[in-house]
Amino acid sequence: MEWRVRTCVTAIGLGTALLLVGSLWPELGSAAEAGDAGRVHEVKKGDTLWDLSTSYLRDPFLWPAIWEANRSHIADPHWIYPGQRFLIPPMYVPPEAKVPTEAEAPPEEPIEVEETAAVDFVTEAAPQLAVARDLAHKAGFITDVELPGGFIVASIQDEREDLIRHDVVYINLGSDDGTMVGDCFTVYRLDRNVRHPKTGRNLGRLVRVIGQLCVTAVQERTSTAMIMESYDPLRVKDRITPYREIWIQADERPVITDLATEGVLVTTRDEKDVIWPFDVVYIDKGSHDSIVPGDIFTVHQPGEQVRDPASGETLRLPEQIVGSIQVLSVNEATAAAYVAATSETREMKVGDRVRLYAKMPPAGE
Repeated sequence: MEWRVRTCVTAIGLGTALLLVGSLWPELGSAAEAGDAGRVHEVKKGDTLWDLSTSYLRDPFLWPAIWEANRSHIADPHWIYPGQRFLIPPMYVPPEAKVPTEAEAPPEEPIEVEETAAVDFVTEAAPQLAVARDLAHKAGFITDVELPGGFIVASIQDEREDLIRHDVVYINLGSDDGTMVGDCFTVYRLDRNVRHPKTGRNLGRLVRVIGQLCVTAVQERTSTAMIMESYDPLRVKDRITPYREIWIQADERPVITDLATEGVLVTTRDEKDVIWPFDVVYIDKGSHDSIVPGDIFTVHQPGEQVRDPASGETLRLPEQIVGSIQVLSVNEATAAAYVAATSETREMKVGDRVRLYAKMPPAGE
């Protein structure tokens, strides 16, 4: 639902949405104690900015106003957590007018109109990430180490096996394990072992990320949690590991580079013979090779061998570019990427060479 909300606000314009809040925004600093002039809401399980805007501002499309007023607490408007306290920006709502009776009809008096200077509202544009954070999170990764964490052990949805967004579950981590309300966990399943297609070296297990949950209540050995995202249906006995936010550079674009970084496309998330645009793939280059989310690789295949009819010698034709991929997330030795483009004449496949084409600028420059 949040994605559709963001699309709608983009259509009407964020500045327009914020303008609708009125000219009381400069008073936000003292609004926390101002009663109806500005309220504080403590987030409860299931709350979204869309819901808060509907309840307090009487219009769900004004949710950017709440986001803007709490930027220091809301890194991403898609993610708010129980226990957070948000300032609700004041909004003037005119009282319902009483229709006068004939006996109460007010005398006609001239109305003085006071001219006021126009006020320009300037809003800061939301940062544009190099790649979408949710796409990076659900891309999964390859690892050769055991992940810390636990399991989903039960659900209040006894009548069905598949669990989805906003369902409530129980995990086998509690206060004895240091778990606290607001902690978030990635839900995953261990998939197949991945071996390097060229060397045969074991690269580790493919971790298939299927969702995210956040803790709403803690007991000694267990915790209650709400499913915040479900990319696939979740189930009891699915594994969880502490959520690790993926660092993604904002407001920058990759630039063409002459760095000679080459690797191999080692596997796909979904085992398949034909690789299509937007499929998720994995390469054998990672943070140890200075690769970061947003970097772009071209995918290459060697040229065909042909026989020279004049000399009879075998000739190797030039290699061909069969597509491009953009990095979503990195581990030390591998990276997840999505397929940005493919060739119309040749199919991309596991084992193809990848070559760094464009690189994100160093952070802070």
